[in-house]
Amino acid sequence: MVGSRVRTPRVRRLVTLLAMAAIASALSGVAPAAASGKPAVDRQVAEALAANPGSRRISATSVLLAPGVIMTVPGPVSTDATMTVPTRDGGQMVVAAALPVNACPSGYLCLWQHVYRNANQPGAVLRLYFCRTENLANYYISPGNSWRDDISSIWNNQTGQVLSGFYDWKGLGYRLVGYLRAPNYLQDLTRDRAADGGNWNDRIDQIAVC
Repeated sequence: MVGSRVRTPRVRRLVTLLAMAAIASALSGVAPAAASGKPAVDRQVAEALAANPGSRRISATSVLLAPGVIMTVPGPVSTDATMTVPTRDGGQMVVAAALPVNACPSGYLCLWQHVYRNANQPGAVLRLYFCRTENLANYYISPGNSWRDDISSIWNNQTGQVLSGFYDWKGLGYRLVGYLRAPNYLQDLTRDRAADGGNWNDRIDQIAVC
């Protein structure tokens, strides 16, 4: 994970207070049915909403960060729950929201904050749908904590054997970490050798989805 710059105590307190106010505001807009009985899930969702302006909650555990970008946090979801997501042609479709955090629907490239089969620390998942370049610094798990340098598992479940490329920012530009062709996955990036040496874990900053 990218280290944050050192702030003076006064600035640090101000940033903390602003983040707390934004989270409280986001929680106030959550429907009562979603807000009751799941404080940990609601806190994580509220943090995501506060950290990503323009985002919206689309299920009990999922937030639409941007068109084609869905973040899901671990938590229980009703089996009949649905969510509405954009489609590639500019329309919308209703899909099942009751996806376990370790699932990757067909057509998506999925990225996990932690190793996705780690039951003790499942972490959040970022699901990308559109065929474009994504900069992970644009998406936040919580205030001050972006998805940049925070990926430990990948599942490319796009169609048509699509090839996705993964890149690490190295001061003067992006360097290739590696490629993953659909429909394949890398469960634990600490075990996968990068194109420039070392492993893939907690290094990915930019993705050419397809």
